[in-house]
This record gives sequence, C-alpha cells and structure tokens, in this order.
Amino acid sequence: MHSDTLLLWLAFCWLAGVGLVYRSWQVWRQSGINPVVLPHDDSAQGWIGRQFRRVLLATTVLMLIQLWWPMPALWRLHDGLPTMGWLLLVLACLLMHVAQHQMGQAWRIGFADHERTPLVTHGVFSRSRNPIFLAIRLAMWGWLLIQPSAASLVLCLLADALMQVQVRLEEAHLIRLHGETYQHYQRQVRRWM
Repeated sequence: MHSDTLLLWLAFCWLAGVGLVYRSWQVWRQSGINPVVLPHDDSAQGWIGRQFRRVLLATTVLMLIQLWWPMPALWRLHDGLPTMGWLLLVLACLLMHVAQHQMGQAWRIGFADHERTPLVTHGVFSRSRNPIFLAIRLAMWGWLLIQPSAASLVLCLLADALMQVQVRLEEAHLIRLHGETYQHYQRQVRRWM
C-alpha cells in the first residue's frame, strides 16, 4: 500500500464527507430544508448532477485501486509537482470549509427554481462567485499533480467541464432570482478568481 495514495484518498474522503455529506446534514438539521436539490429528471442540471456523481465515484474507485496498483505516470514527476498538488489540495479543503461557513443556510448542491435563497457576496464570495466549485477544481488538479495518470487526467477534465456548465446554469438561475443585484455582482466579482 502506498502511503501517499492513502493520504490522498483520506483527503478526498474528508472533502466529500465533511464538505458534502456532513454539510448537507448540518444545513438540513438547522433549517429543516434539504440542501441537495439536484433534480432526477432530464433537465440539464439533472444530467450534469448524474454525470458529476459518476465522475466522483470513478475518482474514488481509481484512488482505491491506486492504493495497491499504481498506474503509470503520464509524465516524469518533478519533485515540485506533487508538493504543488498537496498545497492545492490543502488550499481546496480550507477554501471549501470557509466558503460553506460563509454561505450558512444558503448553501445548496444544485438549485431549485421554486426556492428563494439569499445572495451571498461577503468574505471569499467578494473575490470569487464560485469558491466552492473553485475548491473542487483545485482539489482535482492537485490530485492530477500528485498522481498524473491518464485516468486522473480524463476525470479532471470531465469534472472541470461539468463544473463549467453547472456554474453557468446556476448563474442563469441567480439572474432570474436576484435580477440586477446579481448582474451587478457579476460585473464586480470574477467567476473563479
């Protein structure tokens, strides 16, 4: 068993467990509202949600496989690349935690057209309109720098493409919900950083 892979797998379990599962439970417990609002229909958001769950499952399975059978690296690992990957992963964990805390009860996975949530623009949201998606992107690219296999590259590219689409769907929703207030926020704060 490779200790770096085990540590990486534990970091991703923390991101998913604390960042998604525990946070969802916490918002539900405090507000009585289920924050997981991804539809199970044929809408664009429903399709994106299903594909993203598949990418996360494949990432988890790949990391478990690599615990015992490492895949060949796409490139020769320079000493600095894995270190940069670990820094991105730590930054991703911190950013996700801070952003979710600052969103409070407004935090959701997906969006529901019938639900009105407040627009959060303070803290890290004054620098990035999508800090939680940014954290997930940083975590995925950090993983690629730590374990640069063909499979990890494909999963990073798929996850990134899905997040790009989901962010645009959420932006359209927020424009419908908050109108000019959100459009002003869009002009003031970048999508990513």
